[in-house]
Amino acid sequence: MPPFLRLSRLLNLGLYADVPSPEFKALLPETDADWIDLFEVARNNRAIAPLSYIFSHKSEFGAMVGEEERAAMRVWHEALAFRALEVRKQITELAELTDKTGDRMVLLKGAARLFDNLYPDISCRYSIDVDPLIKNPALFYQFQEIGYEPYDDSSFNMAPIKAGDISSALTAAYHHLPPLYRNGYQASVELHTRAFSNSHSNLAIPDIWAQAIPVDGLPSLLLPSTVHQIIVNVVHTLLHSLAKQRFSLSVRDLFEGHRLYSTASDAEKKLVRMHFSDRGYERDFDLWSYICHRIFENAIYEVPETRFYRDFFERLTKTQSNPEAAFKYHLWAKIKAMIFFELTNWGRLKIRIRHLRSAAFWKRVGNSVRSARSGRQ
Repeated sequence: MPPFLRLSRLLNLGLYADVPSPEFKALLPETDADWIDLFEVARNNRAIAPLSYIFSHKSEFGAMVGEEERAAMRVWHEALAFRALEVRKQITELAELTDKTGDRMVLLKGAARLFDNLYPDISCRYSIDVDPLIKNPALFYQFQEIGYEPYDDSSFNMAPIKAGDISSALTAAYHHLPPLYRNGYQASVELHTRAFSNSHSNLAIPDIWAQAIPVDGLPSLLLPSTVHQIIVNVVHTLLHSLAKQRFSLSVRDLFEGHRLYSTASDAEKKLVRMHFSDRGYERDFDLWSYICHRIFENAIYEVPETRFYRDFFERLTKTQSNPEAAFKYHLWAKIKAMIFFELTNWGRLKIRIRHLRSAAFWKRVGNSVRSARSGRQ
C-alpha cells in the first residue's frame, strides 16, 4: 500500500478509537523500511503530530509497535504538544489585544483546530503560521507595537508598507498582508483581508463574519461555522494545492476536511455543496469528495465515478511519495483540470482571462518558477 494511503487510513482509524481495530492492525508497517517511508510521508504532510499522538498517548496502540519507533514518537509528541500550547497562547495574546482595540478576528484554516474539538488533543495539530481574517488593516501595525516585525516578502512592495502605508497590500492582487513574526514565538501571523486569493474570489463567503462563533472567554476571537470551515478547507486543500508547483495534496488537510464533513449535519452538507455548485465549482467539489471517498473509504460521499476522477486519484497515490514525479505530472494535471473544470464554464473562464492580463499574476508565476527551480536543486 502506498505510504500516502497508509498514513491517511491510520489517522482515520486510530485517532478517535479507544482500541485498535483489525483494520488498523492490518495497516501497520511490517519492516523498518516501511516505518521510515511512513514517517517520511507524515513529515512531508505535516502529519507527524497526529500520528505520534496515536502511538504515544494510547497504551494499546503503543504496545503494537517496536520500542525504537515508540520512543521516537513519544519525543515528537511531547515537543509538538508544547508547541501547540505555545501557539494557542500566542493567539490568545493577539485576541486580547484586538479586544482592547475593539477589533475581531476569524481564525481560518489550522489555527481554528487549537480552539475546537475536531482533534482529540490540540497536540495533534502542527501549525507554522496563524491566519486570522480581519476587517481593520491597522492591526498590522498594532501587532508590531507589541514586538512583531514584518517579513520581507518579495511579492509585496515592502518599502511603503514598512513606512506606514499598507494600501498597496489591500488591492485585489492580495488576500493577506505580509507575514509578521516575533522572536521567541512559534508561529508567524498572516493577517487576511479576504479568505481566498483573487483566483478564487468568486468562491468568497459573504456571511463568514455573521455566522462566525466566538471562542469561550475570548469574545474578539471567532471560529467559522462548520459549513464555512469545510468550504475554506476544500478551497485551500484542493484548489490552492493544484495551483502550486508540485502535484500533491496534504494528508493532514484532507483528513481535517473529511472529519469536518463527517461531523456536519445533512443540512450543512447540502449548504456546502450548494456553495460550490451555485458558483460553477460542482465538479471541483465532486473531485474533493471522490478523493476523500477513496482514501477514507466512507460512504457519506455521493460522487459519480468518472475517468477523470479515477485517473486523478491514481496519479495522486503514485506521486505523493515521489516529488520528482509530482513535479513532472503537475503541468499535465493543470491542463487537464483547466479543460475539465473551466472551459465549460464561462464565468470561470473570464476570471482566468482576467488573471492572464494581470501584472501581479505574472509576478507570482515568476516567483513560483524560481521557487520550483531552487527546490529541485
